[in-house]
Amino acid sequence: MNSTFLFLAVSILFASSAQLLVKKGALLLGKLEFSLENIFGVILHILKNFYIMSGLFCLGLSFLLWIFIVSKKQLNIVYPISSSLTIVLVVIFSWFLFSENLSLWQISGILLVILGIFLLSFKTAF
Repeated sequence: MNSTFLFLAVSILFASSAQLLVKKGALLLGKLEFSLENIFGVILHILKNFYIMSGLFCLGLSFLLWIFIVSKKQLNIVYPISSSLTIVLVVIFSWFLFSENLSLWQISGILLVILGIFLLSFKTAF
């Protein structure tokens, strides 16, 4: 298996995990009121949140892998694949983990995105 493909898959998993962890952390934070008076308190509250900090860590790892990926492959191929697969994973796991609604239109859109990923990656050098 091509190492760039493996790095892309891991980068997508880290990026998706980051979004899901931030969502979990935001749910635990509750409603935040942003104002100049309490900005430092809000930031401190966010920095103490394990899930948000874990999400930030995953996002950082995804970014480091991304640097390697774009140094080896065409951006116009890997970026749409990465972005769309991240979206698909976040949508599916948001439904599964957070019981977020998933309509027939959204499911249809996910299927079209998957078709687009297939067309983009068809006969590319992975």
